[in-house]
Amino acid sequence: MKNIIFDLDGTLFNTFYLHTSCLKEVYMQIYNTDITDLKILKNNKSTIWLQIQSIFGKETKMAMNLYILKFCNKVQNGELHDFINVSYYLNKLITEHKVNLHLFTGRDTITTSSILNYFHIQSLFNTIFCCDEEKLCSKNISNIFNNMEQIIYITDSIKEIQELEAYNIQTFLAKWFLHYSVNYNNSISNIENFLEVIE
Repeated sequence: MKNIIFDLDGTLFNTFYLHTSCLKEVYMQIYNTDITDLKILKNNKSTIWLQIQSIFGKETKMAMNLYILKFCNKVQNGELHDFINVSYYLNKLITEHKVNLHLFTGRDTITTSSILNYFHIQSLFNTIFCCDEEKLCSKNISNIFNNMEQIIYITDSIKEIQELEAYNIQTFLAKWFLHYSVNYNNSISNIENFLEVIE
């Protein structure tokens, strides 16, 4: 049976604007000044924790707690939109294509659960792997993938795809939310395109 592993941010949901607005609000609350979009992008990291650590330094723990609170409130207020009808397509993969679904994200457990619960999709994943605090996803990749066969990994990150080449995993670059031009052989521009590939 195929195992499909999804990234979350930029793949299943376009969290970019919500994430950025939360970082700006937290920065203003802690330092009483604005943070630029450029500084946020320059401090983009593989996990939310590492990005916040890079921006806030010794204030990391407080900043992370404030970020989680603000992000979850925004999700519950309906500020994160379901652009690609995630629940419908994930259910279709399970029922029609008989695949196991897994989630692998650089986001923390609390905000990840907030998103999945709001859109009623948490139960669709066999495995949900999040990155809390200083635990890096890359250290745990092999543990997750060793017990799976026929793995397909879908992400919006070229860096993640390059890291996974060592594990001989079939990867697809999700381009439906990308704000920049990326060239990659296995690019998919819409979810229907991906379902065709699965078939």
